Amino acid sequence: MPDAKRVKTGIKGLDKLMEGGLLEGSVYLLSGNAGAGKTIFSMQFLKEGVANKESVLYISTEEKEDSIRKGFKILGWDLGKSIEIIGLSPDELEDEWESLLSNKIERNKIKRIVLDSISLSTLYYKDDYSVRKYLYKFVSFLKDKKITCLLTSEVPEKQGVLSRGGIEEFVCDGVILLQFLGTGGKYERGLTIRKMRWTSHTLDIHPYRIEKNKGIVLGG
Repeated sequence: MPDAKRVKTGIKGLDKLMEGGLLEGSVYLLSGNAGAGKTIFSMQFLKEGVANKESVLYISTEEKEDSIRKGFKILGWDLGKSIEIIGLSPDELEDEWESLLSNKIERNKIKRIVLDSISLSTLYYKDDYSVRKYLYKFVSFLKDKKITCLLTSEVPEKQGVLSRGGIEEFVCDGVILLQFLGTGGKYERGLTIRKMRWTSHTLDIHPYRIEKNKGIVLGG
């Protein structure tokens, strides 16, 4: 898709590994172990949007806004008013998300959204069919609105899966995996692009660090 517009991730060195970035208006799964840096990656993605004068939205299903802002201040980032943060419970994500997000997207002309995380929502449903139906509706809604979105999902340790529900990776346009790798008696972090529709991308594992004031930095 040579004419497709690419969206920068905000992670230095990552975009060149996938033809210049994410496809605009697509939905991506960011999965990984606990502590791998999913929330930091997501916020870098939104900060890049703000730097490009885009309106962005961060949706949390697990932490309150105040806790998120305090955490990022410790990292060295003052998120200010440029990044809107809202909390939604699984109940609200099931019943109320469409009208709430439609109003926010149209009123604020939002271009980027992070949902951190999708894991609780998938656990809320009783069977795979209901989860797939919900995810398909949610992803289709975002695509219709031409929103570029990251959905985060925690990966259970040592289970060889790409998401907690095992379904998210099939309905999303791409999957970026953040994981801890055991090498030489110690653990290091590694990033892998596992799936990226309509995009040539690296299949290698890329080491990364999490640094204060910078966030995720590719390279050993």
